[in-house]
Amino acid sequence: MTTSNGLTSDGAAAYLVILLHTPDVNVLLRRIAERGREEERITNEFLRGLNGYYETFDQVSTQKYGHRVLKETMHPSRFPAR
Repeated sequence: MTTSNGLTSDGAAAYLVILLHTPDVNVLLRRIAERGREEERITNEFLRGLNGYYETFDQVSTQKYGHRVLKETMHPSRFPAR
């Protein structure tokens, strides 16, 4: 896990950040519903805001911390929910 100062929890600098992203909020809501966990009451608005954060995460992480970021968009047909 990377801390706010760009270091991993053991103090080493992060070499690569892998960002797996599913931008379709409807897919995310369906997956959450399929899991059926009572504690996962997440709204459409929250997921839209979170997606906005993820859209710029790679740029911010690179500029602020110098991380190399591999960003992969997760297409539902390739990576079904479990």
